[in-house]
Parts: sequence; structure tokens; C-alpha cells
Amino acid sequence: AAQIALGRLDLACDSRRTSERSSGAVGRSCDRATARPTERPTERPADRTTMVKLEDASELRLGDEFNNETCLSNAEVAVLLADAKRSYEEDDRAVPEVFEQTLAYCNRFSQIKDPVANKAVVDELRKELEEKIWDRIDANGERQPVKLSQFEMVAAMNLKLEDKDEVSALVPTLHSRLDENDLDDLLDKINRFSSRTFQG
Repeated sequence: AAQIALGRLDLACDSRRTSERSSGAVGRSCDRATARPTERPTERPADRTTMVKLEDASELRLGDEFNNETCLSNAEVAVLLADAKRSYEEDDRAVPEVFEQTLAYCNRFSQIKDPVANKAVVDELRKELEEKIWDRIDANGERQPVKLSQFEMVAAMNLKLEDKDEVSALVPTLHSRLDENDLDDLLDKINRFSSRTFQG
């Protein structure tokens, strides 16, 4: 009987030790599962100026969305808005106030007297500037044809540049891409077309 009792006691102790080991293992497992992950040092995002080439009109960097688009001068916009206004009036619709304000602005700063009445002059000036090619000789003595970008052309039309100092200050890419004679030629074209609409 005593041996039987001792045997039961040993079994009980073994069972208890096994239970404690299991509990300890589960506890350690839970501890590992709930432990906070090791924190990594916060990484600072790279400076945007090193990731994105900044837009800069002074260097003809206008953004990808403008690469293949046609720019319109104030005179050209005035012509389009005047046509749209006639459509409003023909349909007996009220012309929005902001529409009228935009049309008035484009007329005032178009550098062409009454661009709607002088639409032919507006179209001719664009055609002249779009087709014009200036020849430049680079440092190696090779011919380099230069055409105005859409931005340069419209800027020149809107600002009615009168001398090379204005060109350098307001459209610096023109001053860097064209020589003195080419700039004189460009200014003469713009002033000649503009003056035609103010004669008489």
C-alpha cells in the first residue's frame, strides 16, 4: 500500500512539473507574441527638390502637361470668348459675369486693338511667329535652328516687348536663345503687327 501511495505521489509530482513546464512555455510564447517589435529609426523622406525637377518658366520647364499643348495669347482668347458670347446671346442665355470679366481682361491686355475685329492680324501674327526659324551658330561653328516655344511666342505677343532689356527681364529664355539681331527681328515683327491695328 505504501509503495502504491509513493507511486501515486511521484506521478502527481511528475504531472505537476510537466504542467508547470507547459505553462511556462505558453507564457513565454504569449510574451513573445505580444512583445512590441523593435522600433526602427524614422526615415526622413528625401527632399522633393532632389526627386522632382522643379518647374521654372525662366528655363522653359513648364511641366509635362504643357509639353505638347498649344498656348493662346490674350488676343486669341478674346476672339474665342467673343464667339462663345454670341452663342449665348443667340440662345437667349444670360452671359455669366465672370465670362464678361474675362473677355474684358483679354481685350484690354491683348496688345491688339479690338482683336475680334482684327482677327486676321491676330492669326497672321501667330503664323509668322510659329513658322519663323532663326539660325544660330554654336561654339563648334555648326548651324543650330531656333524656333520659339509656345510659351515664348505667347509671352512675346501678350507683353508687347519693345526692347531687348524688356526681353531679358520678362522672357529670359529668348535673350539666351537668340542673338542681338534675332531679337531685333522678333521685336520688329510684334510691333509691326500691333501698330497695324492702331493705325487710323
